[in-house]
Amino acid sequence: MRIAPGRSQPALPAALGCRDGLEVIVRATRISVREAKRRSRLGGFVTARTGVGGTVPPFYPAVAAALTQGELGLEAAEVIVTGLEQISARVAPDDLHTAERALVACATGAVTDETRGLPGEGLAFSADILRGIMLQWQARLDPDGTAPTEPVLEGRSTLGFGLLKDGLYPLRGGVTPELRGIMNVLFDSYLSARAAPAFPTQEEQARIDAGALIPGADTADTAA
Repeated sequence: MRIAPGRSQPALPAALGCRDGLEVIVRATRISVREAKRRSRLGGFVTARTGVGGTVPPFYPAVAAALTQGELGLEAAEVIVTGLEQISARVAPDDLHTAERALVACATGAVTDETRGLPGEGLAFSADILRGIMLQWQARLDPDGTAPTEPVLEGRSTLGFGLLKDGLYPLRGGVTPELRGIMNVLFDSYLSARAAPAFPTQEEQARIDAGALIPGADTADTAA
């Protein structure tokens, strides 16, 4: 599809009765909108771009050349571009293009400096196998993986009391593990039957006053 001289590209969809360039592609090729978006995204990485002072080469020139020559399928090209884009921000450009050339060679069966002497040299692998090879390249070039971009959210306790009902206040909310440990100690102290306060009898109080009984001595002797 070509644009007539003197007609700007944004005016082309309107001239053809379409809303945008994507609809032009869908009508011209009779593919689905989803497939058109997929191919348009891939095209953005493998076509030359207009830059300051002239034309800029594609982001992935080896993929672009293999596609142009009909040696590389769309699915394999998408596997390569998508996989390399995931690590492109953390990998040196030279290393990225080395991986690109090796992956294109694996998909087309070409023998290059990157694949010479490796197992499967000269074989053209399917897109499914190419995904596995891509994972190996990602692990080699970016062993640490993606660093976390979202801050770790620290849990905060939210505890509240409901309305008094039948002599009790219901509790609602959630607590952190640390606060739960503190609350368990408090509940054990105040709710346990063994922790219920015990007062001395009159006889025991008389012995305490006379110095014949020391509070807590019996418990200490039993524990010993």
